[in-house]
Amino acid sequence: MLGTRRTQRARATGFTLLEIMVALAAGGIALTSLYAIGAASSRHFREQQRISAAQTSLRAAVDVLKHDFQRAGFLGTPLATAAGEACASTVGLVESPNQLAAVAGYIRNDTKPANVDPKAENDATFFSVDRVWLTGNYATSGEYAEITVDGELVTFPTNWQSFRRDFSRWNDTAASSCDNEAFQAAFAPNRLVRLHSLNGGFFYAAIATASCVDDSRAQVRLKTAVPASCGMTNGWIAPLNTISYAVEAATAAERGNDPHMTILRRTEVRPDARSTALTLPASEVSVDTRAIAENVVRFRLDFLARNTASVVTNFLPISAANVIANPERLRGVIIDIAVRTAQQESNFLSKVLGAAYIVDSEAPGGAARVRRAHAELLLPNIASRRL
Repeated sequence: MLGTRRTQRARATGFTLLEIMVALAAGGIALTSLYAIGAASSRHFREQQRISAAQTSLRAAVDVLKHDFQRAGFLGTPLATAAGEACASTVGLVESPNQLAAVAGYIRNDTKPANVDPKAENDATFFSVDRVWLTGNYATSGEYAEITVDGELVTFPTNWQSFRRDFSRWNDTAASSCDNEAFQAAFAPNRLVRLHSLNGGFFYAAIATASCVDDSRAQVRLKTAVPASCGMTNGWIAPLNTISYAVEAATAAERGNDPHMTILRRTEVRPDARSTALTLPASEVSVDTRAIAENVVRFRLDFLARNTASVVTNFLPISAANVIANPERLRGVIIDIAVRTAQQESNFLSKVLGAAYIVDSEAPGGAARVRRAHAELLLPNIASRRL
């Protein structure tokens, strides 16, 4: 009986105040620790997401740049003013004949976008942007044979395999049927064409109109008549694109809440007005301009040239003036591009990174991480030529 009473009394007594306070303190410490760990994990996860997004954007940008630089000059010319590269003067077609070159223009240290955060320019060497224009056939897989020329009008058959590969409506029973929409998109107004004669001569002109007349003929009307002396009959025709790369301020729709966002923009431009984007048919409006990378803080190009004083090819960096004057000497290009993360991190101090960081002047106390890539490329459509 005595043991039973003591057990009942102990059960009725419960926990003492001290025991409760100790339990609450221990629980509070445990919850606080769990919250701190969770908050740190969440912050780290968001940081890694931003870094991953920047790295993915950078890789995608390098892939596009590689494709475009290595295709520069394809079915075009290293230098239109070189002997034999044109059967007639190109003066009046574009601002200068050099704009028909594979590397049609280049500006080292182009004007930086006005919206760049001033604190991002604490190292002008790191934050640098270049501008470049490339010319080549980016629209089709090849050139098309057996052309006939009558002044401005160029006509050619649609039954060659190269034409059928690019422009056939494969769901039709007639294998030679021409997809007029795709053809007009490739030979868009104000693009250039290169006519290639059987004797190795070339003629360049801007496109006025183009269409598949029927399932057996395609026609391209040029803005300039082809001189009979060029001898282009039974030769080849191919479209040429002029592609511009430049770092620009993001549009309002692109930048969202980031007033300092910059974009590396790829734009197809008119060769006769390189600051004007080419207007493509309604079915192709999305390909003339696009954002290649966001939050770009560096886009630098170093061209490598052949030393013409020797038979041996020497890869030496050359100046912007030489690129424009002698694009036929180019053999390669080094692309140096860097992007920052979309947001700064308050615990990522700028002093740790030295020059390679971006600080948001409107929310000081942290910095954005920077990811950088290098790519050294051969320019195959120029390097293979020996002018």
